[in-house]
This record gives sequence, structure tokens and C-alpha cells, in this order.
Amino acid sequence: MADCNDPLPLRGLEVFEAAGRLGSFTAASDALGMTQTAVSQHIARIEAEIGAPLFIRRHRGVALTTIGMALHGTVQQGLGTLAEGFAAARRQARPGSLQILTDFGLAYCWLVPRMAQLQALLPGVEIRVATTTVDLDATDAVFDLAVMLGDGAWPGYRATPLFGEVVFPVASAALPGAREAMTPHDIAALPLVHLQGKAAARSFGWTDWFAAQGSDRAPAETDLYVDNYQLALEVALAGHGACLGWTPLVDDAVAAGRLVRLSPAAMAGPRGYYLVEHAASEPSAAITTLRQWLLAARRLTDPDHSVSTGDTDARHRAHVPQSA
Repeated sequence: MADCNDPLPLRGLEVFEAAGRLGSFTAASDALGMTQTAVSQHIARIEAEIGAPLFIRRHRGVALTTIGMALHGTVQQGLGTLAEGFAAARRQARPGSLQILTDFGLAYCWLVPRMAQLQALLPGVEIRVATTTVDLDATDAVFDLAVMLGDGAWPGYRATPLFGEVVFPVASAALPGAREAMTPHDIAALPLVHLQGKAAARSFGWTDWFAAQGSDRAPAETDLYVDNYQLALEVALAGHGACLGWTPLVDDAVAAGRLVRLSPAAMAGPRGYYLVEHAASEPSAAITTLRQWLLAARRLTDPDHSVSTGDTDARHRAHVPQSA
């Protein structure tokens, strides 16, 4: 058993926090970019230092023991405090820089095309954009302000809704047969671009959209399958198939005519993009300016696109008509 003066196993505590929150060593390994063996080894070391089991191992997943639950709450609070303190120190040491964290889709489709606006708005400030493929709770990225997809419930952070999860079919006008105001039957005749792998598990799919319209559609030989959303958009923009479009990721392309909204029927999900800030820290002038700019962008979006917090089962929800 470790002495109370021994250094804390910080990486192990991060692993423990993720495993306890996700209820699975496998899910924790995916979220942290580690092997499942490495996760198990970190947990075993902490349990050896504590001198008691922290998890009940089950056939599928794990559950925290009584001691594990008590420790987990403390570790979550402590890691949140450390992250916030580190970010605050970074802001003090580098007042002329601003780090924005988001996912690759929003960065590629929405934020980077607006970088000239941001640079004009924040002259003399070095703007950095970092991307992550994991949830905010699982990332160790340092940021001043984030725009993240989720439900807005991130302990230790203040989350303000920006864009709701609104999904509708889109395609290039160059795709034969693609046009506005198509019926589900007409769309079913087009080659469709599907997400597969982890991207499919986290997103709506064509099966969901057709089901929401009271229809179905069997896979076709002309369909295409890709493992990330950015590639799906590129395939659609090239005129090779129709894909599902997320607000605000496809809004600019639709407005510019590079993509056609094939149907007014859309699905609205329980998640959305949130403006995320450190809860206890005092924002700098640059952060305040960026925050106001993002909130102005929200106001320019259709009101129906605002984040919905009351829908918890949108994958089976009837479609919601949206304006193009």
C-alpha cells in the first residue's frame, strides 16, 4: 500500500475517472486512446495502492464499488480543478493567444471558413484551433473556450447552447436526379453515402431518417460507405451520392448552392453544439469578444435550430419540418 506522501498517479486517476464515468474499461480505452490492457493495468495499480477493489467486474462493463464511488466523485472534482487552474495559468502567461477547442467537423465546415472574421475582430491575438474526437469529459486538451457537441452537462464548465442537432438530406445538384422537395421514395432511388464504424455509432443514419418519414430503404449496390463525416460531405459535394447534413455544418454549402437540401423533412436530436467555458475563471477580453461573436452567430441561425433540451429520444422521433 502506498504511503500518503507518495506522488499521486495522475494518469491512473484519469483512467479511473473515465472508466467509472463510462462504466466500461473498453469505452475508457477508446475515449483515452489507450489499449484496454493499459487501462486495466492503471486500475490494478490504483486498487493496489488503495488496498481495496474500486470496480465490480461484470460480464458486460464494470460498476463502482462503494469505495470506488466515493473516490470517483473526489477525483472528478480534483481533475476539473486542475484543468481549470492549468488553463488559467496559461491565459496569464500568454495573454496574446486564444485556444479554441472543437470537433473536426465544426472546425472544417464552419469555424475555419470564418477565421478571417475572427482575426479582424481580435487583432493582435494569436488564434489557435484544436480539435478532438472524444467528448469533453475525456479530453486532456487545454483550451480557453470550446464549442462542443453534446448534451451540455459537463461538470466544472458553463455551457451555453449555440446550434441544435438538426439533420436533413443533402446532395450536390450535379448528382443525377437530385433536386429540392423530393419525396422519401425519390430520395431512396439515389445513391446514398453512409457512415460506418465509430462514426455511425455516434450519429443518425439513413435508416433513422427513412424511419422518421414512415418509410424504409434497403441497401443498394450504388451506395457508398465512409468512416468519417468530412469524407461523407466531400463525396456528396463531388456529386457521387446524397448524405445526411447536420446544422450548422452544411448550412454554408446549402446557402451557396454547393449542396441542395433534398427535403424539408428533418430530424432534431437531443444533442447540440454548446459554447463551453471554464466555470470559475474570469474571462479575458478576447474570450468575452469571442463569446459575443459566437452568440451573434447563434442569433443568425433559424430559431428552430436552437438546442433542444427536452427531447431525450430523438432517434425515434417523428420528423420536424424545417425551412430551407
